[in-house]
Amino acid sequence: MVYQNEQGANPWFEQWYANQHGTTRRIEVVTHGFVLMPRFIVGTRRIGTIQTRLAMQFEQSMPVRLFDPPMETPRLTEVLQWHRYRDDDPGVQWLRDQIIEVAKTLPGI
Repeated sequence: MVYQNEQGANPWFEQWYANQHGTTRRIEVVTHGFVLMPRFIVGTRRIGTIQTRLAMQFEQSMPVRLFDPPMETPRLTEVLQWHRYRDDDPGVQWLRDQIIEVAKTLPGI
C-alpha cells in the first residue's frame, strides 16, 4: 500500500527504497491521503508505510499492528515554506507561529 500525490509522482520513500535495494515493492493499493491507508489494510495481510506518529494514532483507534521495518529507513523531515513576498503577511505569520508552537509540543520519536 502506498501514498501517491495528485500528480501521480513516485513518493519519496518508494524512490529511496528503489535506489537502496534496486527494486520496487509490490503495490496493491494507491491512496491520495495517509489517513485513508488503514481503511485498505484492516482485515487484509497488506502493510503500509507511514509516519510513526500517525501510525501510533491509528493503532489506538483501529485494529492495526505496528512493526519496525526490517532495515534502516530515512527520517522524514517536514518543513514550512512560503514565498518571501508573504514574510510580513499577518495571517501567514500567525499560521507559521501556530504550526511551530504545536510542533514544539510533540514528543521526539
